[in-house]
Amino acid sequence: MKGLESLGRIQHDSSFPIQKVGLRLWLCDKMSALNVLDVYGGYGLMYRQVWEKRATTYTATEGDALGWLGTHSLDYDIYDVDPWGSPWEVLDIINQKSIKETIGIACTDGAVKKEGQIRGTIPKIVTEKLAWDSKDKRLLAEIFYHYPVACRQILRVIMINYKITSLAVKEHGGAGVGTAYFAAILEKR
Repeated sequence: MKGLESLGRIQHDSSFPIQKVGLRLWLCDKMSALNVLDVYGGYGLMYRQVWEKRATTYTATEGDALGWLGTHSLDYDIYDVDPWGSPWEVLDIINQKSIKETIGIACTDGAVKKEGQIRGTIPKIVTEKLAWDSKDKRLLAEIFYHYPVACRQILRVIMINYKITSLAVKEHGGAGVGTAYFAAILEKR
């Protein structure tokens, strides 16, 4: 088993599945079409708990997610983006390539809030697009303590071709946890 884990062939269950499932069900209730692209780790717990039961079609990327997105057309209604770090690079590609008028996204952000918490380095795409100084300790603290506000601001700038019509943000309440989850409905501008 240990050898297979090192090859990435063993699917690990999600952290904080209640929040993740809840956000995906929220999307299902708000969207009229449910053609889903799972950008990272397809056919895992979210597939079994939500997409297998609710999606009209379900596709999972194969291999390098950013490379896959760069070579495929993006004609999906919902994008499930659950990386081990930053979702913002993927959302930038979705913003540029999605052809749907209305899309839903379900994301795990394991980067921005965490970096705000430890006063670390915000992902480059965020600092460049928002002209934020990642060394500004006050900004980093604000991001950590007011993540929903920061998330909305980042989403507006990264998803510039879309406007946010609904946004739901869930943060794990435990001390020292820097991961946040969000889902949004976006309409093309």
